[in-house]
Amino acid sequence: DDQHKIMYKLSQAQVELRSATESIDASAVGKFMRTVLWGVAELDNAIRAERVKDGMYASFKEGYWPFACPSGYVRYKNPDNHKPELRIHPEYGPMITWAAEQRVSGRDYAWIAAQLKKRGFKTTYGKYPSKQSVHRILQNPAYYGLMRAFGEDVMGKHEALIPYETFLQMRVIDGDFGHLQNRRNKQHPDFPLVHTVKCTGCG
Repeated sequence: DDQHKIMYKLSQAQVELRSATESIDASAVGKFMRTVLWGVAELDNAIRAERVKDGMYASFKEGYWPFACPSGYVRYKNPDNHKPELRIHPEYGPMITWAAEQRVSGRDYAWIAAQLKKRGFKTTYGKYPSKQSVHRILQNPAYYGLMRAFGEDVMGKHEALIPYETFLQMRVIDGDFGHLQNRRNKQHPDFPLVHTVKCTGCG
């Protein structure tokens, strides 16, 4: 584990680990105390990580966005319930909607990326868009309201930037509509019985 790797490297460098407040030295008792303290620290970190993940999952199940903010949105913490919300970026949000409309009209990703760059659009990472990044952005179901994480799909409470019908049209143009059908959200209001009722004719 990490402890043994670190101690091995210190020993290779002829460095001895000592503590001013604990009985940690090269003796048998010192090694035992080091192992105990290291284990307690790892347990504390693991518990904190679990609590963070549990909190993120709870927010996700309620339809709130607990992850990194996607391009076109800004993060907002609701003062009433302290939940992480997404709000449309006043400048970049409409550009995402415009990009989707252009894709549906037949424009390719290289052209859309060039036009977005001229308009000053930048991705979440502060970079100008490329055709690849525009493609990834417009494939993200979060833009029509669907949050996908923890192996689950949940409709978010945030306002969509791309209408669902437009998202489907883009997937048809991109040639991956069949793949989208296989992952269609069972919680989408237009398909409430997906994964619940099976058609006797087509399966």
